[in-house]
Amino acid sequence: MLSKQSYRRTLSFHNRQIDLDIIRQRRKSLAIHVFPGNKPVELRVPLKCSWLEIDAFLTARTEWTFKALEELASEPRELEIEYTQDSTHFYLGEIYPLSLSEGKGRVRIEDGKLLVRCLDPCDPLRVRTQLDRFYRKQSLPVFCRQLAVCTQTFPAQVKPSVLRVRKMRSRWGSCSHDGEMCLNTLLVRHDIKAINFVITHELCHLVHFYHSRAFYRLLDQAMPAWREAEKLLRPLALT
Repeated sequence: MLSKQSYRRTLSFHNRQIDLDIIRQRRKSLAIHVFPGNKPVELRVPLKCSWLEIDAFLTARTEWTFKALEELASEPRELEIEYTQDSTHFYLGEIYPLSLSEGKGRVRIEDGKLLVRCLDPCDPLRVRTQLDRFYRKQSLPVFCRQLAVCTQTFPAQVKPSVLRVRKMRSRWGSCSHDGEMCLNTLLVRHDIKAINFVITHELCHLVHFYHSRAFYRLLDQAMPAWREAEKLLRPLALT
């Protein structure tokens, strides 16, 4: 329940709406705070701040607020992952238990399991290393295939100058001003729809580098159901 010094509003931007709590407190400046999950955004303002000043501040910060929420939501969650016998792992959105055995390093999918061979299957670090190699090996052909699918919704000139893959700790994908696209190898653990969302998102950045209104209009056109696909990214961890 909000206190007498707190007020709930709805903030809108590009057909999206979020809850916003305006909190009056002893402070000298206005500041917006965003949080992971479904927690409302907070606008913290001085006790005697006028509503006119609050409205002006919100107008100037609305686009930034939605951009910050998007970046926060797209960051992989730091969940604990186990690398032991029968522990659960993912590939292309499907769930597979690990089946560990001793031998020369190798990973393959067979009979609904991820079969992992390594020199010491009781060592989680060795198991993780083998899985990381597997994801890296599988990721580039999968991403290249889906990039070819996603580019069909864009003009012919909208394509990356080069596609690279690497394991990243803070994002699923990125692109540079010169058109280079980089995708997280761990993205291959996700459903194809989620992979397509990340690729489409980065393709939109090749046209509009920043998260502007024009960027979101293009994203809506290229992938109308992108919001649903984006949600598929959230349950899986980064590590």
